[in-house]
Amino acid sequence: MVVIQKTDIVLIGFAVLIIGMALTVWVQSSTSEQPGMVARNTGSTATTPPTSSQVELSFSHYFDPLAVESLISLFEQQYPDINVTSIPREVYEPVPAYADITACDSRYSSKQDAHTTDHSRIATHGYVFFYRIDHLEQAGLYRPPKTYLELLRAVRAIGPQSFSIGSDYYADIYSWLWAAGIRLITNGRFNIDSKKVIEILLFIKSLSEHLASDPFKKTESQKVEEFIAGTTSMIIAPSYNVSVIQEYLQDSLFGVTTIPIPDDYRGKAAFAAFSHDIAFVQNSEQKTEASLFIEFLIDHKNMLLPAENKHDPLMAKIISMFEIGELVTELQGFSSSFGLSMQEELVKFLEESQSAEETVQAISHRWNNTGLR
Repeated sequence: MVVIQKTDIVLIGFAVLIIGMALTVWVQSSTSEQPGMVARNTGSTATTPPTSSQVELSFSHYFDPLAVESLISLFEQQYPDINVTSIPREVYEPVPAYADITACDSRYSSKQDAHTTDHSRIATHGYVFFYRIDHLEQAGLYRPPKTYLELLRAVRAIGPQSFSIGSDYYADIYSWLWAAGIRLITNGRFNIDSKKVIEILLFIKSLSEHLASDPFKKTESQKVEEFIAGTTSMIIAPSYNVSVIQEYLQDSLFGVTTIPIPDDYRGKAAFAAFSHDIAFVQNSEQKTEASLFIEFLIDHKNMLLPAENKHDPLMAKIISMFEIGELVTELQGFSSSFGLSMQEELVKFLEESQSAEETVQAISHRWNNTGLR
């Protein structure tokens, strides 16, 4: 016979009490309100976090990512209800279908703009004249050449390796034309001023006769590499090469200035420039907000320069030259075949297979009759 002691009864009672309390807690917790669920005891729904009222934009580009992030931060301070996401890509890569705004290099826009509308063009880089300070000083020259005559004197003083005419027609054809005040498009039509262009062709021929390398052979990168190595003293190249050159040369060894001009030219400094078409992507549903961002980009285009160069003295000088002068982009959006055709005609002229007058006529003919537009 099992005998139950008084102490056992107390312990059993205590255990039942604990179990009962635990069951009560479990029932309450299982019937209490849960986020996003209907509470059984009240029939009410719990509140959920509010949906953001911000408009989301995405910007596809090939600019310096840090520069773009800095620009976006400034934009979002001014427009706190718009959030912009940066989508970096390579210049030749296709624009993502989900982007609202895109940047296209306008030299190649004919390949990229079929799906975009409402272009706004901003110029961020121009072609400038780079010179080796140390080479000029060794030749007894203490300022960079500013005119055709001064450049020819510098080439004679330094030697046949002093200047290089490369294959980039923006650098070594258009730069000379535009710096001299020549514009090739008038009211949407090709219009070449024979007398002024002939003067420039004669200058390029005189210049090439003092140089060791054949004209229109070297690429931009080859010219820059030779400039850094000291085998070329002066080149025309895009302004972004400042940061490339600074990786190898101290600022005391090289400088930048405007493109040399005809000795009698008195007009505004001008620079061949390549620009960027900033456009809505066709399927974007945020065109009003995208328009605000595009306007902001245009007003703050200097912020698209590489972030580390913002306060660099040479870049500051380039920005000042661009602001005082003119960035010319009149041939961008036209076929690149035109630049190549001008090179071909210039080679014939330099090889003396045709005169300067014949070269100008041939260039005009190729523009008007061979579908280069």
